[in-house]
Amino acid sequence: MAAGQKLAKELGGKAEAVILGSGVGLAAAEVAKLDLAAVHVADHESLRVYTPGAYIGALAPAIQAAAPAFVVFPHTYHYADGYLHPGD
Repeated sequence: MAAGQKLAKELGGKAEAVILGSGVGLAAAEVAKLDLAAVHVADHESLRVYTPGAYIGALAPAIQAAAPAFVVFPHTYHYADGYLHPGD
């Protein structure tokens, strides 16, 4: 979260967060306490266990609609740190 917040600040804005999963209300409430412009939640049973198809299916339309300058992904054993510049 800190990397996204730092990047957003350097660009003159505030970061937004996306929480994906099933039953993520408590996690979303915790993230909402951070200094963010918004917290978006995709809470669905199909997102309970990470699968690339389900997560891409939830994220891709949201990223296309919001057209952010950058998308920053955290590092987990599922995927590596990444910065995505949607305009590229």
